[in-house]
Amino acid sequence: MNILFDPVENVESESVRLGATRDLLDRAGFRPVDRHEIVKEKSVEEPNAQLVCLVRKEWSRNANKRFQKQKKYISRLVLANHRFVVGLLISPLEFNITSEISDESLAKEIKLALINREWIPIDGKNGLISARLNVRKHTVEIDIKYVDGIIEIIYRDSKNMLYRSEDDSTRVIHKKYNARIMYLQRNIQLRIAKLLGLIYFQYL
Repeated sequence: MNILFDPVENVESESVRLGATRDLLDRAGFRPVDRHEIVKEKSVEEPNAQLVCLVRKEWSRNANKRFQKQKKYISRLVLANHRFVVGLLISPLEFNITSEISDESLAKEIKLALINREWIPIDGKNGLISARLNVRKHTVEIDIKYVDGIIEIIYRDSKNMLYRSEDDSTRVIHKKYNARIMYLQRNIQLRIAKLLGLIYFQYL
């Protein structure tokens, strides 16, 4: 043991003393752990896979941008087209009739007029008849009120008829809705006139 400590204490050379001190520490169990950097060799496939992944991400990002642009274009096109097919909602559509006809007879003539114009009466009570119209994927529901010689055709609900309420509280809908209820109004008036003997010809 003295042989080990002798170079540390009696040798004047710093390098020798440093080497002896390091040797003592190593023997005492204080040797530092040797660290070696492990470099994993990358195969040729890994860079190619990373490149493919980057290309796919970039393509997906560009595809999403193109989709968003097309979506905006289609939305603008549809909106521009809607301006030609929608109009202000007519509701209620009100018109006068003679008060000489009873409510029972009036309700019957209204239902017949509805059926004649392809509407389906779905509910009826004193002074009110509800009806629905189904045309392909389009549906409209209305209420018809009749009291004291006045008939009102009131919009209730619709599906796929471009109905919406604007910011200024005005309501718009597909123009064919207004055309349908105006045909219905004429049909009701004609049936009532025929009932009262005011006209004598057959109508569509």
